[in-house]
Amino acid sequence: MNSQFVLHLIKWRILKVKFLTKKSKRLFGIAVLTNLPVPMGIHLNSSASIRLSLVMTSFRLSKSFFANGCFPRGCNSSFIALILKIQDAKFVKDFRPISLIGSTYKIISKILANRLCLVLPDLISDVQSAFVANRQILDGPFILNELMSWCKHTKFKGMIFKVDFEKAFDSVKWDYLDETLKSFGFGLKWRNWISGCLNNAKGSVLVNGNPTKEFQFFKGLKQGDPLSPFLFILIMETLHLSFKRIINAGLYRGISINGSLMLSHLFYADDVVFVSEWKDSNIHILLNVLKCFFLASGLKINHF
Repeated sequence: MNSQFVLHLIKWRILKVKFLTKKSKRLFGIAVLTNLPVPMGIHLNSSASIRLSLVMTSFRLSKSFFANGCFPRGCNSSFIALILKIQDAKFVKDFRPISLIGSTYKIISKILANRLCLVLPDLISDVQSAFVANRQILDGPFILNELMSWCKHTKFKGMIFKVDFEKAFDSVKWDYLDETLKSFGFGLKWRNWISGCLNNAKGSVLVNGNPTKEFQFFKGLKQGDPLSPFLFILIMETLHLSFKRIINAGLYRGISINGSLMLSHLFYADDVVFVSEWKDSNIHILLNVLKCFFLASGLKINHF
């Protein structure tokens, strides 16, 4: 049997490994050392006895989550704070929301993220350069810069279409995410864990340091959640696969370099760059693909 295939099977089996006591306690030890905040407002370095009590309570809650797939009341709540995108911000769009999540949820999310990282390189194509091991987010811009230099040198008439999705993390539809996980081969147990992290999530906005009334989330991924970036690139991979079918059907043509390399699109996080020959048909096809992707996933082009 091929060694790569065996390694692939081992990675996928690790996804569904039972919540192990030794590994979990090690993660909780890290939580103690890094002084993660806790919902009660007590800091983990307050005293040895309180610290041990909080760690063991969080451990039991986490073990319960992996067994039942749901959080007790209050463990999946977060505070939403706004950070500046630009100096002298005046409008809501000038701020970026970030979720301040509790230690119990963050530890569970980190465990899931660590397991998910093992299989992502097998699922995510080379056009994505963010949040995948042994890839750099700057790979995409570097390739694009070389492509522009080549076009200038050869006087090639090409098109570069950069897309930024509006409130990308906040707009992801949960039903589309679940179908994406199912399509990539994630089992019912894993999908239930992800649903448990999303479906009963609640939040309140910090206004001058004071939280508003708590409200329920119905879509989106929390910025500040260790799991969110990896779930997001799985969503983006579906756009790549859809666009790849368009290319294979001959409806869109990228830029062929010396007849040996074809470039059509590059993804880095929530930024997407499409490249092609300068044709009106390419633009129309591209806009139709993005519109269909918006209707399915909730990710909409950001209009400036």
